[in-house]
Amino acid sequence: MSGENMKNARNGVDEWAIGGDLIIDNGGTLTLAAGSTVSGAITIAGVTAISTEINRLAGVVAGTSAASKAVVLDAQSKVSALDITALKLNGGSVTATAAEVNLSDDLPASFTFTPAAGASTVCEITIQAKDAAGVAMARAVLFMLYLSDANTGIGLTGTAASGAVDAKTASGTNFGVLTAKKALLCQTKVDGTFILSITDTSKTGYYVCAVPMRGGVPSVSAQLITANYGA
Repeated sequence: MSGENMKNARNGVDEWAIGGDLIIDNGGTLTLAAGSTVSGAITIAGVTAISTEINRLAGVVAGTSAASKAVVLDAQSKVSALDITALKLNGGSVTATAAEVNLSDDLPASFTFTPAAGASTVCEITIQAKDAAGVAMARAVLFMLYLSDANTGIGLTGTAASGAVDAKTASGTNFGVLTAKKALLCQTKVDGTFILSITDTSKTGYYVCAVPMRGGVPSVSAQLITANYGA
């Protein structure tokens, strides 16, 4: 410590007046009692933040945003809602409004398929519409349904079933045939499910494909096998 130290009383408060620098030896500790006040600036090696900047960390709760406070992610790298006035992705400005973005909140993004053996030579495939988060839709969904020979869902099958290809009774709606026994315009029930019934004596190994009417990549089932049809 350099400079002159003196202890005096002013307004009932003990005060140390230091006329130079207070240097803490390596490994030393400076302890300030509760209620102590430091006037001016404290310099810590390597720290350039001013008091206003440091105070932005005071009271911060990880994962929760607050006005005029630093944002700290929680253990899952998440943070609560932020009010962002301008957003850029990969350098490009996002111009869609929140209302426009929200239009995609309840749109179907994919479908899952669960085949089961029905009556003799009948395969019943339960199709579930899901949103972009993979959550089952809880509303009626309009979609195109077709049979393909490719696991990519490209093209219609070259083999027509021997019997009907249609919605199972009370399990969804067939609005119209696009290609006989190969492609349909369909609507799920209000729980987002649709059951397709295929009657085929050859028990053909189709790939069942579904695409939302708004467009997108088709969802493709696993290839049907003989065991998926009733004996």
